[in-house]
Amino acid sequence: MASSPPPEGRQAGPFCAVIPAFQAAGTIGGVVRGAAAHVDDVIVVNDGSLDGTGDAARAAGARVVDHPVNLGKGLALRTGLRHAYRRGHRDAITLDADGQHDPADMPALMAAARETPGAMILGTRDMSGPEVPGASRFGRWFTNLWVRIDGGGEVGDAQSGFRCYPIPETLGLRLQGGRFEFEMEVIIRAAWAGIPRRSVPVSVHYDEPGKRQSHFHPLVDNTRISLLFAYLFVARFVPPLRRSGAALPWPPEDDRAPVR
Repeated sequence: MASSPPPEGRQAGPFCAVIPAFQAAGTIGGVVRGAAAHVDDVIVVNDGSLDGTGDAARAAGARVVDHPVNLGKGLALRTGLRHAYRRGHRDAITLDADGQHDPADMPALMAAARETPGAMILGTRDMSGPEVPGASRFGRWFTNLWVRIDGGGEVGDAQSGFRCYPIPETLGLRLQGGRFEFEMEVIIRAAWAGIPRRSVPVSVHYDEPGKRQSHFHPLVDNTRISLLFAYLFVARFVPPLRRSGAALPWPPEDDRAPVR
């Protein structure tokens, strides 16, 4: 997919960080400060949090976009990418707000993006450690398998939220998933659109059992993911279905979400 140029009068800027956040007041400050060591612009999308996540992110130096209600990780990422584009960025590093990803790995993702302009860089987590839950290992294997079945090709980690997105190419895709399924769908639709994808090894941190805070609801979210994979399998062979999905206006129009 061809890249769209920046709006007239604005030059493409450097990398930025985009962090979707929900109920992450206790961890978001450290994630923001870690990301700010590698990029000048850190954008946090406060996705309807009620625990002071937005205030904690602002105190750490982030630019915060507030969703008044929780819309889901996928839509939070899309909001963040749209704001990043309007601020002049060409590529965005995405991290989870819970501290799972080590910002020290950001330079490796940025280096890969520089080597392959316009590519989607996927952080492949090292899940060999004993602290990694068995369910997470199985989940990665399962989603990697379905990404291949749906025409997304070989990827190291289809579930990792630690990525570098080429902003114009990503926002130009027709996407349906608004929550956790977004991160699998975007890989598949990127492959269909001819967007290169590269995998880069990254580290991962998991809290001890009982201390982990996850907003992933196994029954509801696994159902959403399974239905999406089934739909994309059919769409792979039925071209009109590939064109379905909520395509965003391009170039992005102004969002209503306030930025502070």
